[in-house]
Amino acid sequence: KVEKVKKEEKTKKDKKKITFDDIAGLEDVKEVMRDVIDQFKHPKKYEHFDIPPYRSLMLHGKPGVGKTFIANAFANEMDAKFIKVSLGEIGSRYQNATSNNITNLFKDARKEEGNVILLLDEVDSLASKRGDTSNDKEKNNTLNTLLQEMSSEDNENIFIICATNFYELLDPAFCRVGRIDVTLEIPLPNFETRLQILELNTKRKPLGEDVELTYVSEQMEGKNCADVAFVCNQAARVALKKDKMEINQEDFVEALEKMNVKKEEGKVKKIGFEISNLNN
Repeated sequence: KVEKVKKEEKTKKDKKKITFDDIAGLEDVKEVMRDVIDQFKHPKKYEHFDIPPYRSLMLHGKPGVGKTFIANAFANEMDAKFIKVSLGEIGSRYQNATSNNITNLFKDARKEEGNVILLLDEVDSLASKRGDTSNDKEKNNTLNTLLQEMSSEDNENIFIICATNFYELLDPAFCRVGRIDVTLEIPLPNFETRLQILELNTKRKPLGEDVELTYVSEQMEGKNCADVAFVCNQAARVALKKDKMEINQEDFVEALEKMNVKKEEGKVKKIGFEISNLNN
């Protein structure tokens, strides 16, 4: 039993942590997040200029663009514990989606030793625009509690990251300056970012000399990060079924066909990204 425990501890210790180096593209986003980390880690030099510390940020974008992955890397870069909570499921996890459950969530986070990154995923499920009907009363109370807990002076060890696929549905009171310090839009990956994702996800795979990842990237215009990473594993499975020792270009082509990727002729449109509503 002792040997088993030691082995599990060693495996856990040896597991590679996700960092910004594992994020393809998004250099401007990572630069902003590094500034946030610096202010959180070294508050005194910002206090000299009477700059209030960042306490929260918003990540929004389409499904599969890597919001959770980015938040996890952010926590590791900050050397903080990463706690992810899906607010869309908080009712089932905490019996009922009530104000008390939100309060207990933050109480638990405050009890953690050291800094904590609290990821509130699917935040639109609780922080969408409020209504005026009686049916909205409980929802409005829950949102008010969430706002109070996020603004609490007891959150010294907590940095809050909110994530949503539906930024336009959020209540303006939730998104205002002072409550959410930095808002970052995470876009679909452009050609270069897709290529970097392919390279990151194939660096440990046995690739044949005929593999052209640039071709694969071109065929995946409009796809999200998860799709691009997934096609690498699909190509490996195709090669494995053929009893091959390496992955060839034909395996990627077959994997793309299985994913129903539309092949387009001509120049690939480069999809850029932007950082929206950077609050000072």
